[in-house]
Amino acid sequence: MNLLLDLGNTRLKWAWHDGAALRPGGALAHAEPGWAQAFGAAVHAGPAPSRAWLAAVGADAHVAVIEQVLRRVHPACALVRVHSPAAGAGVVNAYSDPQRLGVDRFLALVGARGRAPTAALVAGCGTALAIDAIDAEGRHLGGVIAPGARRMREAVLASTARVLPRGEGPPVVFGRSTEEGLDAGCALAAAALVDRLADEAAALLGTAPALWLHGGDAAALAGRLRHRASLAPDLVLEGLARWADLA
Repeated sequence: MNLLLDLGNTRLKWAWHDGAALRPGGALAHAEPGWAQAFGAAVHAGPAPSRAWLAAVGADAHVAVIEQVLRRVHPACALVRVHSPAAGAGVVNAYSDPQRLGVDRFLALVGARGRAPTAALVAGCGTALAIDAIDAEGRHLGGVIAPGARRMREAVLASTARVLPRGEGPPVVFGRSTEEGLDAGCALAAAALVDRLADEAAALLGTAPALWLHGGDAAALAGRLRHRASLAPDLVLEGLARWADLA
C-alpha cells in the first residue's frame, strides 16, 4: 500500500493507492493550528503503507513536519520525495533544468496522460494559476504561471483601505459595488488566461487539446470559461500514483 502526499502552498492532500485505485484520503490547510495532529490521526486510522510518496512545493518546514508525523505513526514506512525528471511516465519535460518545473505541475501532466493519451492543457487553480500544455506524444510544450483569482483579490485588498472583503456570493460579470467588481475582475482575468492559452495551444497543435482543471478554485473557474473543461480534483495524486507504480 502506498500513501500519496501532495503538499501545496496552501494545503496538504493525501490518498492511498493499492496498485489499482485511489482510496480517498483528505485535505488540510497547513496554516490552520493543529493540522499536523489531524494529519497524524487520519493517517493512523488508514491502512499502514509500506511507502509514502511526497510531491512537495510547499515550505521545507512543512515537509519536516510530515516526516516527523510519519516516523511517529508508521515508523516502518519509507518516505520518497519525488522531483520533476527530464522525462518519465509518458511525459517529456520542456525545462532545460528539469527540476525547476514544479513537481505538482509535472505530476498533473502525468495524471492527464493517465486519463487520456491526447494533447492536453492542464490548469492548476490554487494559490497560483499554473497552466501547462502537452502534445499527443506527451511532449511538454511549456507553461505559464500567474496569480490565482484569490491571490489577485488579496493583493488588491492588501493595498487599499477602501475596498472591503465581500465574502462568498453568486458570481457576477458587471459588479454593482467595488467589492463585486473586484471579485468579478479577478475571476474573469483568470478565466480569460485559460481561454487564451486553450486557443494558443489549439493553434500550435493543430487540434483542440483536452482541458483539465484541478486545485481549490477549479470548479469556480470552470463556470467562467468559454472552453469546455473537465474537473480532475485529484490529478496530482493520480499522477503520483502512476509514478509510484512505475518506480
